[in-house]
Amino acid sequence: MNYHDVNDLFLWSDINEGKLKVEVVEKDLPEEIKSKNEDGNINTITLDEYKRIKDAANKYGKFMEHFVRMRELKDILKKRRDLNGSLNLNIPESKIILDKNGVAVDVKKYDYLESNEVIEQFMLTANETVAESFYYVQAPFIYRNHEIPDMEKIDELNKFLFGLGYKIRGIKKDDEQSVHPKAFAQVLDEVSGKEEEKVVSNLVLRTLKVAKYESENKGHFGIASKCYCHFTSPIRRYPDLFMIIT
Repeated sequence: MNYHDVNDLFLWSDINEGKLKVEVVEKDLPEEIKSKNEDGNINTITLDEYKRIKDAANKYGKFMEHFVRMRELKDILKKRRDLNGSLNLNIPESKIILDKNGVAVDVKKYDYLESNEVIEQFMLTANETVAESFYYVQAPFIYRNHEIPDMEKIDELNKFLFGLGYKIRGIKKDDEQSVHPKAFAQVLDEVSGKEEEKVVSNLVLRTLKVAKYESENKGHFGIASKCYCHFTSPIRRYPDLFMIIT
């Protein structure tokens, strides 16, 4: 079972419950002429896609209710995170395609599915929970900190945004305490789906500081978290492995 299988279970559940009405066609249609619901779900699917979704449901149907419940919890966690001001930077990730000899032959856009979002929200919550636990017992620990952006960079960003009709609001001169993730998140919400979204998202990313590991907790600006660590990714870096050892 992989991300695509789980996502097909979500689609099958929505089709059965009438949340997603689909029209099955025998030939694939270009993306730009596929009809969509208001939430962005594609209504038109090919016969092969329908068979794939149905096969996943037949194969993993006994897990369906658990995954559907996980999706519901994901929505709750994401809504809470968005209210806190977590930054949703719409910057696509790349996936390197290798041949049978391990040689890179292509670079494609990485498919970020709803099933990926489920794991993402669970991982973020686990990382926060572990970090908070160590913080409140005042035990030695390595946090993943992401500090407030420099005021000069915020000023530069605002100068550019002003020309597009946007602004990082609530910023007081030389007052870092007036800088809140929600102000950045609001701008990202305003540009969502517009032509300038990619440019603004990249500029916001360049304005942010680089996250780093430290023994003192300083919070994580990008995800609007008071305490954060990399407990769920021990294979990435030694500090992450330290979380598991601890």
